[in-house]
Amino acid sequence: MNHAPRPAERHAERQAERGNVMFYIFLAVALFGALSFAVSQSSRNTGDSGIQQQNRLRATEIIDYGDTVAKGVGMLRLRGVSLATLSFSSTGTTEKDVFAIDGGGVNLRRPSSDVTTTGTETYQILTGNAVNGVGTTCTLDSCTEILLVLAQVKLPVCTAINQLAGINPPDYAPPYDADFDVTHPYTGTLNYTKTLSAAPLTGQMYGCFTVSTADPKNYYYYRVLVQQ
Repeated sequence: MNHAPRPAERHAERQAERGNVMFYIFLAVALFGALSFAVSQSSRNTGDSGIQQQNRLRATEIIDYGDTVAKGVGMLRLRGVSLATLSFSSTGTTEKDVFAIDGGGVNLRRPSSDVTTTGTETYQILTGNAVNGVGTTCTLDSCTEILLVLAQVKLPVCTAINQLAGINPPDYAPPYDADFDVTHPYTGTLNYTKTLSAAPLTGQMYGCFTVSTADPKNYYYYRVLVQQ
C-alpha cells in the first residue's frame, strides 16, 4: 500500500529542490563570470599583440628604407663615384645622385605619418658624426660616417627598431647619447663634430636612441650609409 508523503517529507523535498536550484544558479553565475574574464583577457592580449605587431611593421618600414638607401649608395660607390661628388639632392638629373633614376635609383620618400610624433618628419642625410665601433673611430673628418637620420620617432617604434637590430639595453629603453650632431647635412664634405658612443650602439650600423633625458624625449633613428 502506498502512503502519501507526510507534510514534513514534502517540505524537506521542496527544500532540497530549492537547494539544487540555487546550486545550479550559483554554478551558472560562476561559470559566466569565468567565461567573461577569459574573454576580456583574450581580447586585451589580442589588442596588445596587435599594437606590438603594428609597431614592428612601422619599424620594419624604416629599417627597410634605410637598407634601400644604403644599397643605392653602395651601388654608386662601386661605379667609382667619389664621396666628394656623391649627391643626395633628389633632383633626379645626375648619375651621381642616389635619388636619381639614372643614379642610385632610390625613391626619395617620407616615412609614414604614424611613425613620428609630428607626422611630418623627413629623412635627413647627415655628416658630423662618427659611430663608435663602425669603421675607424677617431675625431677626424676622415672618420666621420654619412648617416640617414629620422628624428621624432615614436618611442614604441624606436624600441621595436632596436629589438629588430638586436639592441636590448638592460631596461629595454632606447640608449641615451647627447653627443649627436644634426646641424651638418651632407653636401660633399665630411665634418667631424661628435661621436655616437652609447654602449649598446657600438658597432651598430643602425639603431634608435634619445638625445635627451627630459620628457618629452626626442628619439632618433640612424642608418650608416658610408662608414669611414
